[in-house]
Amino acid sequence: MIAFQRVAHTFGGVRALAGIDLEVAEHEFVAVIGRSGCGKSTLLRIAAGLLTPSRGRVLVAGEEVTAPCRDVSLMFQRPALLPWRSVLANVLLPAEVLGLGEQRSRAHELLELVGLGGFEERLPHELSGGMQQRVSLCRSLLQDPGVMLMDEPFSALDAITRTELSEELQRIQREQPRTVLFVTHSVDEAVLLADRVVVLSPRPGRVHEITDVPLARPRALGRAELDEVSRAVRASLGEVTA
Repeated sequence: MIAFQRVAHTFGGVRALAGIDLEVAEHEFVAVIGRSGCGKSTLLRIAAGLLTPSRGRVLVAGEEVTAPCRDVSLMFQRPALLPWRSVLANVLLPAEVLGLGEQRSRAHELLELVGLGGFEERLPHELSGGMQQRVSLCRSLLQDPGVMLMDEPFSALDAITRTELSEELQRIQREQPRTVLFVTHSVDEAVLLADRVVVLSPRPGRVHEITDVPLARPRALGRAELDEVSRAVRASLGEVTA
C-alpha cells in the first residue's frame, strides 16, 4: 500500500533521511520510532505529499505521491482545531477542502464512534485535550482514507488519556481497518499498537531494524509477551544511540 523507495531528504544542507526503503502492506499498522531529529516526521510529510524528497520516491497504491491526495490523511501531534468552529464544523473541514459533498451523517457517525455524540456544537476550548484529539481523529477519518499517517498524536496527553486513546485506536482499526504509519517516541505505545516497529538510526535517518509484533488484538500494557517485544525494540534503540 505504501512503498518508500530509496527516499532521502536534505534541509538546507542537513541530511534528514538517507536511503529509506520500507513497504507497508494494506491494513498493516507500522510504528516508526527513533531519536529526535532522525527524520520520522519528515518521512510522514513526504508520504503525505507535503514535501518532495531530495531523492527517491513514495508510492501509495502503486501511484507516486507528488501532492496531497484524498486517500491519505495526516494527523498531527496537536489537534490543530479551528477555535471559532464547532466540533462538528471542525470534523467537516476536509469535506469543504476536498469537495467531498454532504458528509454530516458521516461526521455524526464518527463522533459517536469515539464517544463524542452530543458534543457536536461545542467549541474546542470547551473540550479536554483528549476530547480535542478525538475530534482530530474524526477529522482524519472523515475522508475515508486508505492510509492514515499519524505524527505522535497522543504524545501531549496525560498517561491515562493516552492509554484510553490507544485502546480507542485499536478498536477503530479492528472495526474499520486502514493502512497506518504511526510515529512515536514511546516504545510501549509502538508495541501496543503496531504489527511491526521500525527503528530509525540517528540523523540522517535510515532503517536500522524492523521488529515484528505477532500478538493478537486487543492488546493491553503489562502482558509478558508485549514486555518481551518492548525489550527487543529497546535493545535495538540502544544499538543506534550508543
